[in-house]
Amino acid sequence: MYMKNIIKLICLFVSVTVMSCCTEPEITGPKKDFMTQDVCGIYSTDEALFVYYDLSCQLYHSPTKYSSRILADDLSKYITITFKSDISAGSTVKGSVSLKGLSGSFKDYDLEILKMENGKAWVWNGKNNIGYLIPWGI
Repeated sequence: MYMKNIIKLICLFVSVTVMSCCTEPEITGPKKDFMTQDVCGIYSTDEALFVYYDLSCQLYHSPTKYSSRILADDLSKYITITFKSDISAGSTVKGSVSLKGLSGSFKDYDLEILKMENGKAWVWNGKNNIGYLIPWGI
């Protein structure tokens, strides 16, 4: 009887230990702030660099080319993100970012797909702490 109780306690301890190891790390800082955004655009650590306005911008998504674009109607600014493969929430995919009217372009970066819902993907460039909220699956 005593041995059965010891075995039950050991099993309980092992189960709790295994379950605590499986929890995802808490997202904090700029990445957490970015995940609260709901308008397509580019977000830096503390500001929106370029956001979609339905009266003056267009959204584009090509599932066969694994790309997405946000562009101003007057073509003064745009962002294009092209991935090396299809994306899914929780994955990290190589991709390139092209910008016009904004500084910087990035090629072959590891881009983290934080979440995907409602025709949008939250993409994080951890090297530069920049978030891209893009149309996906529209």
